[in-house]
Amino acid sequence: MKEKNLGLLRWAGGKTQDLPRLRYLFPANFNNYLEPFVGGGAVFFFLRSCGYNKKAILNDSNEELIATYQNLRDNPRQIFHALKQIESRSEGREEALYYETRDDFNKHLSSRTVSQAARFLALNKNNFNGLYRVNRKGFFNAPWGRCAPFRRPSKARLLQVSSALQNTQLLSMDFEACLHQYAKPGDFVYLDPPYCTQGDTSDFTAYSKAGFTGFDQVRLRDAMHTAHKSGVQLLQSNANTETTQRLYNGGWCDIWVGAEPTRRAIGPTAEGRHTVHDLIIAARYMTIGQFLFRRIDY
Repeated sequence: MKEKNLGLLRWAGGKTQDLPRLRYLFPANFNNYLEPFVGGGAVFFFLRSCGYNKKAILNDSNEELIATYQNLRDNPRQIFHALKQIESRSEGREEALYYETRDDFNKHLSSRTVSQAARFLALNKNNFNGLYRVNRKGFFNAPWGRCAPFRRPSKARLLQVSSALQNTQLLSMDFEACLHQYAKPGDFVYLDPPYCTQGDTSDFTAYSKAGFTGFDQVRLRDAMHTAHKSGVQLLQSNANTETTQRLYNGGWCDIWVGAEPTRRAIGPTAEGRHTVHDLIIAARYMTIGQFLFRRIDY
């Protein structure tokens, strides 16, 4: 089957550009697919484009994101009409419309309506770098991305995404609880958490009000280990730092560093966006893609 880019959302830290190499690390056979930090869903949509049609469980702590996916799955035509209504007010006033839409979005948090999903998509397509960032009160505050004319997906694109989202269970819960309740022997779990930082407190990773702490990184390691022991196949992308390497040097998983760097377009300035070598953590299977990465041995 010819592969298509089925993903819809612009997402800071998304894995679309990594798929040409990352795909070779996916297990050859697995049952259900689980993604506890789905974000833009690049890996999930890639698997769908390759013909994977079994059940997928997609989770994220971002409730607005999951509500948008639910509406994309169930109400794509209604979302298109809501986006057209927003677009009708855009000509010559794209910046003003963006901030009006952002204000409306923050007034209707947790509403789970078609209109709120349309606002989410409008903001995602027209903001800075596909960034989802909230302040301490939980209000979305990513700035306008100087997008003109107004950007929106086509009806055909929305219907395509809706089709890919069929046979999915969409959740918004803690990643540890998600792994414990839903990851079963023979399943494949891909994890793309907020990256472990070393001496960096950049708020450009603060996509949820609660943030993601060093303690959460330890919880993630322990939850992965528990799932691994029960027969789950796991793959994680994270930052290649000494901290991350220490977390996963217990011998129960393989650790690789990408042979080629990846450009991360995230940061307040162009100078802050740079190429990095991601750390790849794999547990319970061997793959044909190991030659694309340099293994770390202890």
